[in-house]
Amino acid sequence: MCYSELGKRWTQFFEKQRQPINDFLAQKWPGVRFCDPIELFMKNEDHGFSHSLAVFLRASEIAALTGCPVNMFVIATLSFLHDFARFFVPDPSEKQAQSIEKETQRLHPQYGQELVWQLDFSNFGSISEAIKDQIAKGIGLHDIFHRRFLEKYPQLLLDCNQISIFRLADKTFLTPADEARRGIETGKRRGTPFFLPDLSLKERLEANLEKTYALDELTFLLIVLGISPEDFFVEPLMEIYRRWEKGKPEAIEVILQEAVSQGADPDEVRSVIDTYLEAVKKTARASL
Repeated sequence: MCYSELGKRWTQFFEKQRQPINDFLAQKWPGVRFCDPIELFMKNEDHGFSHSLAVFLRASEIAALTGCPVNMFVIATLSFLHDFARFFVPDPSEKQAQSIEKETQRLHPQYGQELVWQLDFSNFGSISEAIKDQIAKGIGLHDIFHRRFLEKYPQLLLDCNQISIFRLADKTFLTPADEARRGIETGKRRGTPFFLPDLSLKERLEANLEKTYALDELTFLLIVLGISPEDFFVEPLMEIYRRWEKGKPEAIEVILQEAVSQGADPDEVRSVIDTYLEAVKKTARASL
């Protein structure tokens, strides 16, 4: 299936999901009015429909490179649904709008995982409960980046399968420098401060994405920079990541340029980056 046909098919899928999605929102937040999540998803460039297409294409490339047996429907569905719950945004006039939006950003993997069971996949044929379970679990795992947070999920990640390939694609569909730019722009869109110098190394190290909202955008960027080949568990995927991470020095330069533009001390930011990455390496070695 070519790129345009794939995009058209998934656009049609989302149009068919309006009622199940509205029902899900009404169950979770009774009486709260929401913006149209499908419209927001289609228009957004950093985590929306175009991002999903790019992740799917990267996953298809990785699957071909590795030759691993995979279910491409699972990979496609993970690609298109993993960030969708980010777009559960209440109408701005709602009293709880800000707190609910922060909650849906922070917990979007959990809400996306739950949403899978409400959606209508009939235009893709008969989809088994086991396949839906794989999709739900993959969405739940997609923003847990580092091996030390993933040890309780070995049965899902210790072979070259659709979930592990999707995780790698979601982290490597852009160059490291462009991924840093995407993170910076996402932080600006959300109003996240770029650099809070008083945050401790311990706070940054213990943060995974579910805590990033209370921290700063640099913490998110550090989490991405701190990913290592070992976080992908199996050798074909680890080698692909090794090749990708050679561009991390360029990503660090992008971050330092942004520090200057934000009025932060680039030497202080560089020191935070270096200290964090060295600490992550020590922690990773201890978990192997």
